[in-house]
Amino acid sequence: MFKPFLVLSLGLSLFFVSCSARMTGVIHESGAADISIRASLEPKTAALLKSFSQSPGDFSIDGAAIGKSMAAAPGISSALLQNMDPTTIDGPVKISKIDDFLVTGTSKNDVYRLARYTQNSGGGSLTINLDLSKGPELIGLFSSDVADYLDAIMAPVATGEVLTVKEYLDLVTSVYGGNISNEIKNAMVTISLTMPGTVKSVKGGGFVKNQANFSVPLTDLLVLEKPVVYEIIWTK
Repeated sequence: MFKPFLVLSLGLSLFFVSCSARMTGVIHESGAADISIRASLEPKTAALLKSFSQSPGDFSIDGAAIGKSMAAAPGISSALLQNMDPTTIDGPVKISKIDDFLVTGTSKNDVYRLARYTQNSGGGSLTINLDLSKGPELIGLFSSDVADYLDAIMAPVATGEVLTVKEYLDLVTSVYGGNISNEIKNAMVTISLTMPGTVKSVKGGGFVKNQANFSVPLTDLLVLEKPVVYEIIWTK
């Protein structure tokens, strides 16, 4: 199993530790979204996770199992992932309602929304906000395997420990060596979202016409040294 990890696409990206991921998606006026994911686990991290596995033989991530876990999370209606090779998965994910994506809390006073979507006659906005205080709770929405692997690489998003990116990478180096920490350090998540109108501004990324683009270091999501905040505003 490979480290699923999370925010719309960034929340989806929390499904993938120490990997490089590419996500493209279409945001609909209704507040639904269609996302396509392709993610590859880095070789040294694959070897590390293999050492945790109780199954003999070659290590392979299980795209179908990851999709099943994702589909059970709030706001996701389906996730049909398949293996392109033993360490690469690819496939579509449907978000039924962005406002419900990875929502936590049981009452009005403690509801936390990872993503907020607004739409009106003139345009709309999509805001994504993830901070360390909510990370462990969000991870708890997924299977125990997700939490176990994030704990294994000591990711603050799962443990809640306050660390800088440097402190986190130094910790990984001290436990697993420089090869693993370098893979985590260099891993990127790239995201392109087509919005239901002309993009006017993007916080945390760039845009061309109706497309917003982000390139996010994986360490930003794993460590959350600073809250991850992204905003897209568009007009009709």
